[in-house]
Amino acid sequence: MHAVEFNTRIDDGKINIPNEYLQRISSDVKIIILYDNPMPAPQKTVSPQKKSIKGIINRYANPERVPLEKEAWGEAAREKHAAH
Repeated sequence: MHAVEFNTRIDDGKINIPNEYLQRISSDVKIIILYDNPMPAPQKTVSPQKKSIKGIINRYANPERVPLEKEAWGEAAREKHAAH
């Protein structure tokens, strides 16, 4: 494999290769692109703050039943396991 080096511009997505090199090229080529202007750094995505399940499901809360929540589990357990 042979290598050549030259500076050129990319116009409309096409790399301009000088004619003196085009005459020698008769098959596939490998292109390595070096550039002076740095690419912008990828934007860091801001991850949403972690929310608790309580905060996520808060919109489904029934305000009338909120005071009953404190004893709800204990009451349900008593009802389930009560001797009939």
